[in-house]
Amino acid sequence: MIVIVTSHFPFGEGESFIAPELEHWQAGDDVVLLPEQRVTAEARPVPDAVRVDETLAYRWASRRWLAWSAARALTSPTLARELWRLARQRRLNPLRARIAVRTLAQVHLIARTLTDIARRDRARIDVVYGYWLSSGVMAGAMLARKERVGATLARAHGTDLWEPSRLGEYTPLIRQFAPWIRCVHAISDAGRQHLARYGFTEDQCRRSRLGVSIPGTTTPPTAPGEFHVVTLSSMTPFKRLDRAAEALARLHTLRPELKLRWTHIGDGPLRAEIEQHAQQLRAGGVRVDLPGAMPHEEALAFLAHTPIDVMLNTSDSEGIPVSLMEAMAHGIPAVAPDVGAVRELVPDATLLPAHTTGDTIGDFLAAHAEQCKNTQWRSQARQRIEEEFDANVNHARFVAHVRSIVADVRGRAL
Repeated sequence: MIVIVTSHFPFGEGESFIAPELEHWQAGDDVVLLPEQRVTAEARPVPDAVRVDETLAYRWASRRWLAWSAARALTSPTLARELWRLARQRRLNPLRARIAVRTLAQVHLIARTLTDIARRDRARIDVVYGYWLSSGVMAGAMLARKERVGATLARAHGTDLWEPSRLGEYTPLIRQFAPWIRCVHAISDAGRQHLARYGFTEDQCRRSRLGVSIPGTTTPPTAPGEFHVVTLSSMTPFKRLDRAAEALARLHTLRPELKLRWTHIGDGPLRAEIEQHAQQLRAGGVRVDLPGAMPHEEALAFLAHTPIDVMLNTSDSEGIPVSLMEAMAHGIPAVAPDVGAVRELVPDATLLPAHTTGDTIGDFLAAHAEQCKNTQWRSQARQRIEEEFDANVNHARFVAHVRSIVADVRGRAL
């Protein structure tokens, strides 16, 4: 039995990489999806080899279970050790204390749910796989330490991994549970190196790229005299879409002859602010479209069938952005700042300095508008994805590794 703890997949629209990965499990595999939350009434379809268990999602929404898990956390030696470590480092404050309590409560709730699932199914859990380096994988580690599950492994992406970008600049508890996590698959080299700060050894850390499907066709650029910039992200502070708006304004000033268009796909708490930027750009003659959030397939259709010259990212913090992968797979050049692991994806020619200004981005686009349209830049973008970010290859390799851990666990049990 392999239990995959997710945030909410197969409910909702997020965690899009899980769906193609699941296709590589086969009949005879016993794979259980354990979402923490049920955010929509309907679930996305999953392969026959996979079943969905909603026990944790129901408990997550239960006041009784939340009270039980909070009581366990508050009386746990793990919490005392965590607070003592923070105090020794002079990092203990009310915010980090609350984060530690909340996270440990989640760990206890998930661990109890995993135990109950194993008892109900009368089966030992061979592997607990946390899709994020978060409470799910720490719950698996808690049980692995007690030899109640065979092994625990995790993926590590961006905000779940990068401590400086987390709330309170604090990743709770992971240092205590690291010795009982068999393997962590970071999606980037930079992420793999970052794991050392939590006490993971070299042998525990692997780089496992995610990836996207390679489309059969490429997206054309716009006609001469036009220029279409697309951004795709949530409207949140870290994404710095104000810089994108400033870049478009600067580009319009420098290249007034261009028929300029900006499309932003995504929604979020800063929508009103982005709408104000959009109104100012429209008043100057720039076409701005803000269609809001799109289902994944609809966004892919937009990338495939709309002439686009560049995919722009302006974030302060990233792992390896999915939006850039998808765009580059369609032959659309990606322009992005050198933050997180972006440099592992984006070519040097279109990599901007970290935390650069909107005016600097606009200057770059003005100087390279024609190159964004040419065949060389567009073919290089697609080739980068084909070589290292092909979902079919990368997911198959990851599933094979999980199967090897299952085989090892069962061999040791015998």
